Amino acid sequence: MIEIRSPHLTGAEISWFAPICSDDYEFLGVPDGRLRSNFAHTANILQTADKLGYRNILCPSSYQVGQDTLTFAAAVAPMTEKINLLTAVRCGATA
Repeated sequence: MIEIRSPHLTGAEISWFAPICSDDYEFLGVPDGRLRSNFAHTANILQTADKLGYRNILCPSSYQVGQDTLTFAAAVAPMTEKINLLTAVRCGATA
């Protein structure tokens, strides 16, 4: 068993995922234009996770066309209250 080191946590910590690169699809492998990455859609997901009490949200990077991770995080940070933005930057990725 892994020891919980945060004194205020009594169980597992669950984080959420910001679909900066692309979103999940209703049907596996069938792209849906309504779920394409855009600022409004992704910011809405992030704000909803914040309101629901999630402590962290992963803002990924990808070779796929989407939004820039750091630009998105900087723009959306003032729109949040408590959630931590975990920005992942793929080392060696160039535009």
